[in-house]
Amino acid sequence: MKTITLAFCALLISSVSVAAATDTELFREGNDLYARGDFDGASGVYEKINNKASGVLYNMGNAAHQQGKLGRAVFFWRKAEHLVGLVGRFKIVDNILKTKAGIAGTTVTSWQRISAYVASVVSTFPLLALQFIFLFLWLLLFALWRRLDMRRGIRMSLLTVTLAFGAMVAFQYMRTIRPRGVILEPGTKVFAGPGTDYREIDEFVETAEVTISRSMGDFCRVVKGSRVGWIERQLVGRI
Repeated sequence: MKTITLAFCALLISSVSVAAATDTELFREGNDLYARGDFDGASGVYEKINNKASGVLYNMGNAAHQQGKLGRAVFFWRKAEHLVGLVGRFKIVDNILKTKAGIAGTTVTSWQRISAYVASVVSTFPLLALQFIFLFLWLLLFALWRRLDMRRGIRMSLLTVTLAFGAMVAFQYMRTIRPRGVILEPGTKVFAGPGTDYREIDEFVETAEVTISRSMGDFCRVVKGSRVGWIERQLVGRI
């Protein structure tokens, strides 16, 4: 029995090693095709990789962008964003902002860049950790607020920090409870109900990011600001 168990473990480790080696080879092959300008071929090879790490997803976004599939590019970049460090996040956010601005025919403002950076950084913190810090700051503020020797400037600074963490908790909570998605195709039709028989009420551009509130059959209900409607599930990529 012990011999069988050891043999099974050895086989399992060997299979994992082979899969990792295959993924590495495919990644190199995809990169070679991308370097030669064969973006269709590179995308096909990247898709075959089982363990899609941040580098793979980022390159898939780059290849999709070169193919003119801008919605899919933003989709892959957003998925890569969750797996990289801060420096990598800034580069990905820049790519997304520039892509969206290109579709809209506008330029990226400093405020848009800063707010996107902040949102990306906040999303790295676990919700539970943010809640704990917010509770600690609130209790500290409550305990020190009435101290006569506490300067007004310190009070206001502590209040500002507490409110900022409260906003971060709310932001992360909304991202956690409802899945988000990216519109993959240009001119995606939005219907009043879960089917093409319903009235067409809107249209989303590719790269638009939405909140997915529910699904029914081949359709899902999405929300973008005040715009609400149903779109085909295959036209939105969950992130």
